[in-house]
Amino acid sequence: MTIPPRIHLRGGPPDDAVSVLIDASGPGVPRVLHWGAAIDDGPLAPEPQLAWGARLNAPVPLTLLPTEGRRFFGEPAVSLQPAGAAYLDLKLTGVETAEETAVFTLADGGLILRITLTLDAETGVLETRTRIEAAAPTELRWLASACLPLPDRAAEQLTLTGDWADEF
Repeated sequence: MTIPPRIHLRGGPPDDAVSVLIDASGPGVPRVLHWGAAIDDGPLAPEPQLAWGARLNAPVPLTLLPTEGRRFFGEPAVSLQPAGAAYLDLKLTGVETAEETAVFTLADGGLILRITLTLDAETGVLETRTRIEAAAPTELRWLASACLPLPDRAAEQLTLTGDWADEF
């Protein structure tokens, strides 16, 4: 199966269209290159450099599912303990696309994770879902839906998590 290096989802009303451009060039977890106003399929502007204190010599791109084993210093989007593994080493094994939806399949041994991104055609709202399947008993400590970059101008955000109902 050939995985396309870039997936471009489009949605929203014509006068306020939205694009989500995903880098799936692998071999690891895909990452968002653009999420915002509609763009064409031409070349992108250079990525801004992240500014933070302690970091590695080379920038570490934010993926849809940052993990502990990939030089990511923040909270991991997935935390689990599969039998015999020190950390996850997810590899992109497949991509399915339809109109406004992309499903990314990632695997590490007996674990399979599927990240689904759906960009609503009418509203431009991006929905994310993550599903995990394990062939052996696995202790799941945390699983986020997906990590999306926010622009510097984002002064506030709304998040709906399970904390209010003591789900986690």
